[in-house]
Amino acid sequence: MNVFESHRSNIIKSILNRDNNIGLLVTSSADSKNFCLELNKNKNDLDVQVLDSSGVYVSMGTKSPFYDKKSITFEELKNQFHVVLDMENAAIKNLYFDPKNNYINTNQVLFTNSITCCISFLLEADAHLYTPLWVLGYFKNLPIHFARLRDTENVKIPQNHLVLIKRKNEHLTAIELEFIEQLRCKLKARSPSTC
Repeated sequence: MNVFESHRSNIIKSILNRDNNIGLLVTSSADSKNFCLELNKNKNDLDVQVLDSSGVYVSMGTKSPFYDKKSITFEELKNQFHVVLDMENAAIKNLYFDPKNNYINTNQVLFTNSITCCISFLLEADAHLYTPLWVLGYFKNLPIHFARLRDTENVKIPQNHLVLIKRKNEHLTAIELEFIEQLRCKLKARSPSTC
């Protein structure tokens, strides 16, 4: 099996163009309208399945003043340095950050498409990275702590969704089906019942 890592819109195109048979995306209730329109526009051609949902976590290294917190709010993160693992145009245009609601100073945000770069900024600077639950495994055995981002009266935290996409009415190979089954088992392992 070949693995192709790219931006979400490229993954959708690769499925539609038959370059790949399955794709995994992280979507959010805060996604830009353009991305939601792209998924909707192709709903007759794509089978979209939500595999799991997660809140938002803030990952941080030992230099963060919030390293020992179990939960945190946007208000507490005001004026902190942020790293965003996203290079899509919507992110770069700051559409994910509404300063009057999220309290994030967009002049202190670095956008990257490299998890390695994010880890370096977490370890070497006082950076904060917003991640869904599934990304936290990258930080195993590293001095990186995470705290759940919590709602406040003014700000509701979006839900993240791990989404599987494939072309509708097409069969997958045995290896692809096994990969999906193993992924589902791994996701279920977080709950009391396991595979």
